[in-house]
Amino acid sequence: MRSKVLVLVLLALVSLLVLSFEVVGDNIPQASLSVPTRFPTVCCPTPMATKGRVPTALPSLLIDWTHNGQQITLHRTQTLQVSLPSNPSTGYTWQVDLVDEQVLAQIGDSEFIPSKPLPGSSGTEVFLFEAMAAGHTPLRLSYGRHWAGSLPPTEVFFIQVTAL
Repeated sequence: MRSKVLVLVLLALVSLLVLSFEVVGDNIPQASLSVPTRFPTVCCPTPMATKGRVPTALPSLLIDWTHNGQQITLHRTQTLQVSLPSNPSTGYTWQVDLVDEQVLAQIGDSEFIPSKPLPGSSGTEVFLFEAMAAGHTPLRLSYGRHWAGSLPPTEVFFIQVTAL
């Protein structure tokens, strides 16, 4: 009797194991586990670096608020990722105010990454740019309620970009 129970338990375990795998592609079994699609990272907070584009040979230059007021040097086709603290639930967002798009072009819209998965959380607003041609350009972003008319921004982020 014990051997029959043991055989049934083993069959049940084998069945569960077989059911937890699925066949994909060239009949290679893959575990069908629930894995989160986004992981928090320190250096690269978003998959924005490619955003439907072919990645450049040079790595993206990642900058944040600590680079405010600095001179940045890029090579042509290199990307620049600017990450700034933000809380759009308050009505405040970052906006590009000044850039020569012949030298440095914005790629797509900015992306907000909340610091917590809660409504109203603060987080980081990420902008992606590409050096298009050799030259110099200021890059200025302002943080404010741009929809509210002529209110001055509460913060300004400014760097000078040289593209080689």
